[in-house]
Amino acid sequence: MDSLVASNIRQRPLRTLISVLGVALGVTLVMLFTGLAHGMSNDLQRRSSNMRAEIIFTRPGSQQLTASLMNLSTQYVPRLEAVEGVERVTPVAIQANQSGRGFGFENVEGVEWESFAAINETKIVRGRAPAAVDEIVIDETKARNASLDVGSTLRLFGNKPYRVVGVYAPESGARIKMPLTGMQDALEAPGRCSYIL
Repeated sequence: MDSLVASNIRQRPLRTLISVLGVALGVTLVMLFTGLAHGMSNDLQRRSSNMRAEIIFTRPGSQQLTASLMNLSTQYVPRLEAVEGVERVTPVAIQANQSGRGFGFENVEGVEWESFAAINETKIVRGRAPAAVDEIVIDETKARNASLDVGSTLRLFGNKPYRVVGVYAPESGARIKMPLTGMQDALEAPGRCSYIL
């Protein structure tokens, strides 16, 4: 039997090489994608663990993988604040945006900065909080990976320019945040949000 294997390798070296390369490629791809999935999962878990809200109020079907519907009225905010035991409430809009790096997408959140920062213990480490509808803040990872800082311009929602006015920490949720009113204007959805923390 050993001589049969050895003779096949000697007689058909190209077929043997192709078989070895095919198996090596398969093993390499499995290891690569396992590592990527593990890294993405850890990143998402770390950012999600920095969200301090205990309850997320939303409508069924309002969040999907590549899109988020702004189908929840912000009129629920005062009603939820009136519930006994609720300390603070903040509406959040989330929208998937084409990544500036070509392939893929990234989420952008529209928030009322003061209440969002108070709930999640988020601080501006450079610059200031966004105030105008064309201003955004980014987390430290986004600033480092995309070589952005206070004063930079980022294009969102069909190539509209938005000015980076601050960098926040710790990272939580989407890496890009803008005023809720700015997202409502950009998406023509006044008085709407995706969920309420």
